[in-house]
Amino acid sequence: MLYSQIEVGMGTLCGALRRDKQAQEGATIALKYTDLHGKAYIDRATTYIEKVIGISLDLTNNPEWREILALRGIRNAIIHESGEIRTNDITIKKHIKEGLIEIRDQEEEKGVVTGEIRVKSEYITHIVPHARKFFQDIADMTKNK
Repeated sequence: MLYSQIEVGMGTLCGALRRDKQAQEGATIALKYTDLHGKAYIDRATTYIEKVIGISLDLTNNPEWREILALRGIRNAIIHESGEIRTNDITIKKHIKEGLIEIRDQEEEKGVVTGEIRVKSEYITHIVPHARKFFQDIADMTKNK
């Protein structure tokens, strides 16, 4: 549910940033983030913010983004793979080691972890502040733009 809320939040943010940019520049931006092609809404939204709105999110160096991508991997395993995960994601593997996520019947071959994923309540306590910080950082960037 949290990942879905992040997607919705990114869509809402794109709309707000679009309206703000139009108001500031006095021009119409016909392109919406949903007009972009991409695999996931969140990818379209980040591309939109960077390419259309002109705010560099610096996602490759953003620890909150890595957490959100890990959350997406966990969500996709639960939703699309009936709880079976197959990943080499460093962040997910770190959470397994820290005990935030449990993998039943875990196997690892060539750096890829497989098994049935179980999310512990401690993971929720861990991920929520990262999601908040991700959005707060974007809000701070827009103030400084």
